[in-house]
Amino acid sequence: MKHLSTWLPMWLFCLLLAHSNLTLAEPGARLTGFEVWAQEPAMSSAQVSPDGSHIATIQRLQKDGKPYVMIYDTDDMSAKPVTLSSDRMEIVTVDWANSERLVVTFRQDVETLQKDYGADTRLVFRMATIDREGKEGWLEIPRKRADRRNKQLRAAANFAGAANVLDLLPRDEKHILVQYDDDFNGVPDIFKVNVETGATKTVARGNNRFNIAFVDEDGDPRLAERYDEGDEAILLFARKKGSRKWIEIGRIEAEPENTSTLFGVFRLYGDSDSNIFYVLSNHETDTAGIYLYDLDKQEMGELLFRHPQYDAIDIETRLNKNLRPELIGFTYEGKGPDIYLTDNREKALYEAINQILPGRTNRIVSRSHDDEVHVIWSNGPKHPTAWYLLKDGRLDLLGKSRPFLTEDMLSDVEWVSYKARDGLEIP
Repeated sequence: MKHLSTWLPMWLFCLLLAHSNLTLAEPGARLTGFEVWAQEPAMSSAQVSPDGSHIATIQRLQKDGKPYVMIYDTDDMSAKPVTLSSDRMEIVTVDWANSERLVVTFRQDVETLQKDYGADTRLVFRMATIDREGKEGWLEIPRKRADRRNKQLRAAANFAGAANVLDLLPRDEKHILVQYDDDFNGVPDIFKVNVETGATKTVARGNNRFNIAFVDEDGDPRLAERYDEGDEAILLFARKKGSRKWIEIGRIEAEPENTSTLFGVFRLYGDSDSNIFYVLSNHETDTAGIYLYDLDKQEMGELLFRHPQYDAIDIETRLNKNLRPELIGFTYEGKGPDIYLTDNREKALYEAINQILPGRTNRIVSRSHDDEVHVIWSNGPKHPTAWYLLKDGRLDLLGKSRPFLTEDMLSDVEWVSYKARDGLEIP
């Protein structure tokens, strides 16, 4: 990234709002607020490729039309985009597996006849990868085992639940981690999938005792969870590097006579050999904070962040030069939710964005690996959700979720608080 002393002023003079690529109504048409809200979103996603050269968006090109993946060259946003679609299934999400290939999920309503219940319509999900030019066509991933079995199992596979990307593995350009229920036991399994060939390798099998929630970059399962019916609690487990023993480190349960417990585990602190984890807990105060948990000592460690009024939500990270996540801040409930940044470079970037897009919640939702190209998600009471491209000191409007909503259709929002009977301030 350019040095901030020369880079920041560009924000104040180079604001360019352009490239809204949507045409969803007849020229001159005036839609009511109800009609606008009843429409499907015109745009629902924008992701930048790892090398920053392309943007992939999900857009509808006409009112309530089917969604397309549209891929733009960030050096020439006015050039005609590559457009990808499916005739039978609806596009739901898009991610970059690497700078040349995308991973897309689809859904489709399928009507089935149930022996005891008659006709039933259910959603079927699929996942596929494709090159960014669309020349090679869709390659479905992962190849479920039922494809090689009998008709009954193939039918069961349709309703076994959606496959989802667990980790895009930024340090491995050929593979991603995918989670889905391969053996139809109701618990997802984890596979490493080659995005060019579709070949899969089993990483971890889920079972009724442990649902795998996180694997390290070596492919070793490190976090898991389980619902305990007897205690009516969600139990969370961690595993030391090189061990196969799961250790309970926390639980989430509702206590009728007491404050409900909050607990969550995010990921490893450090590299794959670490036995320290980021966790969320309210074991010391009414509001949940983010701590380090030492699995070797099996005890809570340093408090990293806690807001005096609001629960913490998550950690905020970005990839460092070695393509490993580094901590840059924390999110908490607040008004937004809000973000508390600990990294000075990130603070300066957000301050500049907020100056140009005031009165909104602005978030960087996608960035190139070199941190030079960003996608900004923006939303406010008078500003429906929009996405912006930030590159070379330019801020370009990519598109809006509801481009026909106008300010007069929307209301202001006022933030208030009041005192409860015991004097507690309620926001």
